[in-house]
Amino acid sequence: MNRRWPPIEWLKVAGTPVLWIAALSLAACSMTSTVSGATTAPTAAAPPTEVPMTISLTSTAFHAGESIPARYTCSGANVSPPLAWSNVPTRTASFVLLMEDVTGANDFIHWVLFNVPANTRSLPSGVPQGGQLATGARQGTDDAGVVGYYGPCPALPKGATDQYLFTLYALDTTLNLQPGVIKPAVVDAASGHVLATGQLEGTYMLPQPAG
Repeated sequence: MNRRWPPIEWLKVAGTPVLWIAALSLAACSMTSTVSGATTAPTAAAPPTEVPMTISLTSTAFHAGESIPARYTCSGANVSPPLAWSNVPTRTASFVLLMEDVTGANDFIHWVLFNVPANTRSLPSGVPQGGQLATGARQGTDDAGVVGYYGPCPALPKGATDQYLFTLYALDTTLNLQPGVIKPAVVDAASGHVLATGQLEGTYMLPQPAG
C-alpha cells in the first residue's frame, strides 16, 4: 500500500514542529558543560509534553485493506461510506478528512472535508454534497469537480485494483476557509496545527463484464 502520511510541517508538538523537537532533543543530548575544567555527562532532553498519536479510523462498510463496496463507488450509489474514529487529543478544535486514490504517481482527490466539529466521532453513510453541511463542517472541491464526496471510479483497465486512503487529521484550530476550496488550500491552512492523524485503507476494482 502506498501510504501518504502528513508532511512533517503538519505535525505539531505543543506549538513546535516535530522536526524542530527532534533537532533540539539531539542537540540537548550531545551538549556537555564544563565547570572548573571538569566535563559533566550529557543530559538527555525531557520528553515533549505531547506527541502526535495515531487516531483509530474505521468503517462498518469495509475493514482496512479490503475492497470498498460498490455502493460507495461510481458503479453504485456513489455515496460516502460510514466512518468512525477514537483516540482523539483533548485539545482538538476540528477535524479534516481527505480521501485520495494513491495508486499512481499523482494522487486523485476524492473528498475534502474540513471544520468537522471537535465533538464528532463518526460520519454516517451518504454525507450530502455541497459546501456547507448542517453540522458546520465544510466541503472542498475534489478532482472530479464535485464539492463533496466522489467515490472510487478507476481509470485503469478492468481487472486492475486501485488503492484509496482516507486520512483524518485532528487540528488545534478551525480553518478560515470558504466552502469549495481545493486540497492545497486546506493543507496550507492546516500546516502546523495537526495534533494527531489516522488512516483507513481500501481498494476497488471495476466489475468484470459478465461472460
